Amino acid sequence: MLHKTTGIVLQAIKFSDSSLIVQIYTRDSGRQSYIVQGVRAKKSKFHFNQFQPLTVLNLEVEHKESREIQRIRDLSLKHAFHNLHTNIVKNTIALFVAEVLNKSLKDTEGNNSLFDYLESSIQILDICQEGYVNFHLVFMVQFTRFLGIFPQNNLELDSYQSEEEKVKLHDIIPYSLKDLHKLTLTNTTRNLLVKSIVDYYRYHLDGISEIKSIKVLHEVFS
Repeated sequence: MLHKTTGIVLQAIKFSDSSLIVQIYTRDSGRQSYIVQGVRAKKSKFHFNQFQPLTVLNLEVEHKESREIQRIRDLSLKHAFHNLHTNIVKNTIALFVAEVLNKSLKDTEGNNSLFDYLESSIQILDICQEGYVNFHLVFMVQFTRFLGIFPQNNLELDSYQSEEEKVKLHDIIPYSLKDLHKLTLTNTTRNLLVKSIVDYYRYHLDGISEIKSIKVLHEVFS
């Protein structure tokens, strides 16, 4: 069955010399796996660059419930990014956020509110000129609302965290992505917080394995 939807690229893995397996979070069907063939062929209508992390796509897909991997018939970019994939800091943050989403989003049912939050957050990261170095911290804290693990009380943090981590997490909980320019952190604090938030995710969610891109993130903010 063919249908049109919108999707956010989470991960693209080489499947063969000219094919990819792409993990995409879609508005209508939640997380889905797609095979994309011929991305490196000269006459292909698809291009590898269309599947960079957090790219937002208009999709025409062939979906069969009996199949684990679906097919993309056609696509186009929904948003032409300004510098999300060319600014080294933003690109590193995008890689990190996409990996977190890829390991957190398992549902194959659509969720319009969640999709809208993800799409608008990506746009904010792309156009933001001030404070985007803290985007991933605020995003991950606010994303816990959709995962059902948001601290109901600002001090409702876990015993495995140090007192310093609890205080610093407490300080950023009230911030939204529109407040990024108001948040001032040192690189040391930023790295402490990202580790603490990842630990929080791993403590509360099943299946959150090592976040490999956190090492690159720490290097950028060292």
